Amino acid sequence: EQSGILNFLDEQLTAAINGAAGTGKTMIAVEKARRHAVAGERVLFLCFNVKLKDYLEENYAQDFVSYYTIAGFACKMCNTSKPNYEELQSKLEDCYISGTFPFKHVIVDEGQDFGSEIMEETDIIQLIHDIVVDSNSGGTFYVFYDRLQLIQSRKMPQFISDLDCRLTLYRNCRNTENIAVTSLRPITERKPKVFEGAVKGTPAKLHFCESAQSARARIDLIIDELKADGCKDIVLLTCKTESMSILSTAVKDGKYRNKYLFTTCRKFKGLEADAVILLDVEKNTFEQENILVFYVGTSRARIKLDIVTMLSDDDCREILSSMLHYHGKVRRAKKDLAGALNTIGSLD
Repeated sequence: EQSGILNFLDEQLTAAINGAAGTGKTMIAVEKARRHAVAGERVLFLCFNVKLKDYLEENYAQDFVSYYTIAGFACKMCNTSKPNYEELQSKLEDCYISGTFPFKHVIVDEGQDFGSEIMEETDIIQLIHDIVVDSNSGGTFYVFYDRLQLIQSRKMPQFISDLDCRLTLYRNCRNTENIAVTSLRPITERKPKVFEGAVKGTPAKLHFCESAQSARARIDLIIDELKADGCKDIVLLTCKTESMSILSTAVKDGKYRNKYLFTTCRKFKGLEADAVILLDVEKNTFEQENILVFYVGTSRARIKLDIVTMLSDDDCREILSSMLHYHGKVRRAKKDLAGALNTIGSLD
């Protein structure tokens, strides 16, 4: 499926490629950039998250490919320490008129995040699109996005809707089948499409803790068990901000126990880890305005997923009835919630 889309894109000047978490959007984007770079053509690769940009630079560095966040690109173009999108708009308009834009091809990853009010008002991405397409140099403009990961802005950017060619990736190539089901369960009843022969894997574990202290003790136990199983790629993600997390006072320089990356679901979007420990899952996590953060966090896990929460029985009942539209009779609230999320419940 990925290969077919890559080959199809050889004939397209512009395209929007939609795909759920784990379908390989970033890998296709990186490969598309590499093919242009091999031909000696300069590529601007834009994304939203700093951690994703750093990961791409570290693992997929390529002559003729420049990785930037949109904020970093604005600073570079305007020679400023902070992004000024009005000034960037002016710079891009000058590039359009003079034909001096330094890139032949543009690839936008995490496209759904480029819909902030200031970027829509200044039409930054549309301007970049017009510079590339209207130059008649054979330049291309591609955007990769996921409607379900719309957590950095309130609406889909208009430039995505305006592209003529729109394609969709369906098959999840990252998660085990069980993790894929858990990540989607609060959003939709449809089953994820995984590739043939995908590992079913063990269900995620939903750990119910009585206090912040017991939650921290459970996190340590989970890490020790993962290490004993030979897992080294472990990341801790919070559904809140770092400062509001139960681990806020136990983290130094973004690391827990001086070793394990701790960050937010938002900041880790676009990346993945063998094992994810999802923290600070509360009743409001399952509200409509927050549930996509849960989806983003859980879908980062490739093989192992542990969810740590201090939800009460009453919280579980309300989530089941009001947010997950649970049809059965709630008998044992925590156990029923774990089952509804396709997870194994674990009590203190």
